[in-house]
Amino acid sequence: MIAKTINNKISLDELYRMVGNPEVKDGELQDFFILDPRASNSFQPRIIPNPERVDLGQEATSIDFQATLVDIGIALANAIARERRHWQYLLTMKLPNRQKIVSEGDSWFQYPLLLADVIDQLTFRWPNYAIYSIGAAGDFLKDIVVQSEIALAVEMTGAEVLLLSGGGNDLLGGVTGDSNIKNLLRDFEPSLKPEDYPNENFESFLSEVIELYRSLLEKLTTQFNHLKILYHGYDYVIPVAGGAFLGNPMASKGITDPSLQQAIMKVVVDRLNEEQIALMAKMDRVFHIDCRGAVGNNQWFDEIHPTNEGYQHVAERFHQKIQEVSF
Repeated sequence: MIAKTINNKISLDELYRMVGNPEVKDGELQDFFILDPRASNSFQPRIIPNPERVDLGQEATSIDFQATLVDIGIALANAIARERRHWQYLLTMKLPNRQKIVSEGDSWFQYPLLLADVIDQLTFRWPNYAIYSIGAAGDFLKDIVVQSEIALAVEMTGAEVLLLSGGGNDLLGGVTGDSNIKNLLRDFEPSLKPEDYPNENFESFLSEVIELYRSLLEKLTTQFNHLKILYHGYDYVIPVAGGAFLGNPMASKGITDPSLQQAIMKVVVDRLNEEQIALMAKMDRVFHIDCRGAVGNNQWFDEIHPTNEGYQHVAERFHQKIQEVSF
């Protein structure tokens, strides 16, 4: 029973109690949180209590209180999602036919509460997948590589499959919140074709990302001779006029035509997928999941994250590949 205040809102304490109760489903929590528009960048969404549904008290408008909400945004989002997933993992491990999986990645794997992301979809639709999630919205591939979380999780769980999602933050999200994509493209020139816009910085970025993947994959396949690793490329993202992730940064380069913006991002996404596929061909027990064309044009929550329906289509490709490599 949810306690209501006189203004038909729940208290902040009641919200915390709901979050800490594993019997309260994610869908029941969604209305009580919103994205923080001041602090969400690229693959790093932050959530704060929804002031229309949660009584934040008289201090809610103070600068200090607002700053505190921003500071805890990512920590709150990731902590809630990870804790609730671990509870689900323990329940699934009780099933006799469960398949042990570890997942690590960015917000395509862990978009807290407001969207049912790839891992949510896999868990909901195929309940025998016992997915031990160590992903976090905002994860950079360069950080994933130097951390030891994956190896520890695989060793602890005995997982047969590892799911990886990475590179999106490195491509789009700077640590300051500024989009990196504007540094990877040439300024608008009427004579340039879409494939001409990625500049020397993009070529360097692409080489760095593939080298990060190679280092991580070689280390894991050497350490775990039973482990099958599935990593994916992103689908064709769609720039939007005024969009903070793609639209505005591209406009700052003089690239304002929506069809040209989309064509350029198609080149970027294709190049990343092609390099991932080429790397896979050189490695054992490593598999690429091609997500291009999975998400419909009207199935995007924002410029870079699919809607729940879009994530369903992406998850189907993951499920198909998991089944292929498991038998």
